[in-house]
Formats: sequence, structure tokens, C-alpha cells
Amino acid sequence: MNDIAALIRLTLRELLHQRAYILLTAVALLIPWLLIIPMSLFLIDLGKVLSDMLFAAEHVLLSCFLFFIAAPLMARDIEQKVCHLLLTVPLKRSRYIIARFGGTALAILPMLLLFLLSSCAALEVVAHFWPVYVKAGIGLSFLLGGGMLLLPYLSLLGLLYLISTASSGGAETLVFLLSAWLLSWSVPPVLAALQQPEVNAKIPDWISALITAIDHILPHLSSGRLALDIAHQHIPPGIQLGAYTLEHLAYMLITLILAIMIFERRDLT
Repeated sequence: MNDIAALIRLTLRELLHQRAYILLTAVALLIPWLLIIPMSLFLIDLGKVLSDMLFAAEHVLLSCFLFFIAAPLMARDIEQKVCHLLLTVPLKRSRYIIARFGGTALAILPMLLLFLLSSCAALEVVAHFWPVYVKAGIGLSFLLGGGMLLLPYLSLLGLLYLISTASSGGAETLVFLLSAWLLSWSVPPVLAALQQPEVNAKIPDWISALITAIDHILPHLSSGRLALDIAHQHIPPGIQLGAYTLEHLAYMLITLILAIMIFERRDLT
């Protein structure tokens, strides 16, 4: 386990010292306060409006971390053969993937925690100055809901490692990751439209089956709606929270296991 812990620490140092990460963290601290300006243009439900804006900002921050910080790490390891140096320690390939994934996942936490704390403070300030339009305790609710939003992006991070171990370089990794990200947002609305009889009648059965299969394969980023409900102080049933958590953790583990299996058989020469 010492080799895994050492590589996790190395991964954290590599990621946390990047200028892109520092810039993203600075944005995470500032954006909640800047969003108060457009929020003030609304006349009602100021707390709900600011929470929605903050959730959109959190999606952008987490997506930027995956695309511009996490994805280049694995691509560089394979393209520049950095993994060869690490694997000659000796370090098993499975432990290498686990450590890299663990370090990358842990690197999300400082940025996300600063964003959530800054958002919580901004919401409490808004609640103080506009108590009529903002419910008390909304900052704590957002802190909990925003934390739950991390789970879909951990499942997407698992998919990133699966793509990276099977791809030939950074460009290919980004193309497939972007495709998965776009489909994960676009498929659920299409499935919802297919539930309408007039729409379903015009769509061939094989297309409906294909869309359903894609929905089962990809991580459900749009399921973060449940986290948004928590931020709006609407606590869902415990069984729904458990299913949400189990779904994303299971997806993360499955993609990580598949990534290890592929990397074990990959020719790195």
C-alpha cells in the first residue's frame, strides 16, 4: 500500500501545482460573489435563482477540471511514457491506475470545498439582506446538495480512465470524453420526449432501443437534479438518495475495473 500512497501524493502535487488548477480554484472562490450581481436583477425567489446559478457554475468547474486537468494527466503518462518510469519501481499496473485515479479524485476536493464554502457564505449574505425572498438555512442546504453533485463527476472520472487506457493519445481521449459528456446531457431529454405517445409513434423501435442502451452505458450527469433539490431545501426520500449514491459509486467502480483490465493487457512498448 505504500507504493499506492506515494503515487497518490505525487499525483496530488502534480495537479495542485498546475496553473490551471490554481486559476480554477480562484474562480471557484470568486464566482459565487459575482453571481450575486445578476441574481439581484430578479424580483422573487432570489435564493432559488442564486442556487440554480451556483449549480450551473459547479457543473462548469467540475467539467473544466476533468477536461483540462485530469484528462491531460493520463494522456501525458501514456504518450510521453511517464507510466514506464512509474511501473519500473516496480509498481503493478492495477496499483498504478488505482493510485492515479485516487490522486485525481482527491485533487477535486480542495477546489470543490472552497467553492461550496464560498457559495454557502454568499447565500447566507443574500439571506441576511433579502430575508423576505430567501429561506433561512439555504447556505447549509446548498453545501449538502453541492457535495452530492460530486458523485456524477466521480463516475465520469471513472469513464475518463477507461477511455484513457484504451485510447492512443490525448486528442482521442478528449474526443471520446467530450462525446460521452454531450450524450450524457442530451440523451435524458430525448428519452423523456419518447415517453410522449405522439413522439414515440414516429420513432422506429430500434432507435428507441439504441437511445435507451446509450443511456444505460453513460454516466447520468443530469441526475444531479436530485442534488439541486437538496440545495432547494427539498430533501428526497432516503431510498432515493441511497439509489443515487449507489448508482454513481457502482458506475465508478465498474469503469475503474474495466480500465485496469484493459491497461493490464495493453502493450506499452
